Amino acid sequence: MKKKITAIIISAAVLICAVIGIVVVCKSCKHEHEIYAVAAKEGTCTENGNAAYYACRTCDKIFSDEKGENEISRDSVIVTGHKLKEVAGVPATCVDEGTVAYYECSVCGKKFTDEKATETIELSGIRIAPLGHMVEKIAAKEMDCRTLTNGNKEYYVCINDHCEKKFLPCAKSDARAVSLKLSGGEEVCGYEAQDADVFIFVEHDFNADGVCEICGVKKDTASDGLEYFLDTDEKYIVTGRGTCTDKVLFIGGEYNGKEVKGISSAAFYKDTILTGVVILSDKIGYIGENAFRNCTKLKSVSIAGGLNRNGALCGVKSIGENVFAGCSGVTITYDGSKNEWKRIKIAGELNAAVVCRTKVSQVEW
Repeated sequence: MKKKITAIIISAAVLICAVIGIVVVCKSCKHEHEIYAVAAKEGTCTENGNAAYYACRTCDKIFSDEKGENEISRDSVIVTGHKLKEVAGVPATCVDEGTVAYYECSVCGKKFTDEKATETIELSGIRIAPLGHMVEKIAAKEMDCRTLTNGNKEYYVCINDHCEKKFLPCAKSDARAVSLKLSGGEEVCGYEAQDADVFIFVEHDFNADGVCEICGVKKDTASDGLEYFLDTDEKYIVTGRGTCTDKVLFIGGEYNGKEVKGISSAAFYKDTILTGVVILSDKIGYIGENAFRNCTKLKSVSIAGGLNRNGALCGVKSIGENVFAGCSGVTITYDGSKNEWKRIKIAGELNAAVVCRTKVSQVEW
């Protein structure tokens, strides 16, 4: 009996080993690919084509080589028939809608989100709605000639990037009314206004002797004691404060009977008492780099300029780099219009707000 049981156990063990041996063989055997070439096929706007590749008849794998050693994905060989061009996105502005970036077929006109044309996008999905004006309310302020500070009416200014448009409050029924939104969410109405409509520019109350009754400044008179350099063209350049102790400097267009043509580089660098500058003459054509850099108390700068009778730009025509670097809250009041200001060559960031005395005509605006 024991011999029979032993024989059965031995037979079972042999059978198990045999079965295990078959499994190992099955796991270790390699599939032999039956490779064939697939020719390239052009795509159309309605049906994808493909690049040339190699495929196995039995396992559905595809390869870049005829030996079947470099397996690739089917997506990698898809060739769309669309002739796509990339269309760059355009940011929305306060009043104009923008668009997202997309791809467009020059043949069928369809638009896609990706360069492989796998996902279409409708026109409604491309458009970005206008931002609308997000504004800050600015309280009314009186003009002060003693500090060269402009006054202003109550107004709204848009705080969105690259806008800074100004609006005077008005009723919703006003034909000029534009819907505005305060940062807190409140909706208000205003109409777009130019600087000359909003600001009360500095004016002096000159008496018969040409002296301002309020601040004591003399009409059209340059500050005494400023330092000048006579250039080779027999024209002067302002180079510094010299012996002048005034907090507000008036720079004229003539000195010792000769023309003053500009303000030199670093002329008033780190001047810690300077609060205001008035360029009285449109003969002064440039302000050199770093001219008022780190003048930490400087707040107001008035610049003569605009167009002469022949329509040519006069006054300051160039402003160097870092002229107001290290300053804070500087406001430039320019005698010309916004369009004329844009013609001035400015190197780098100005670091100052600009308001223009002259209005732009309705056609130019």
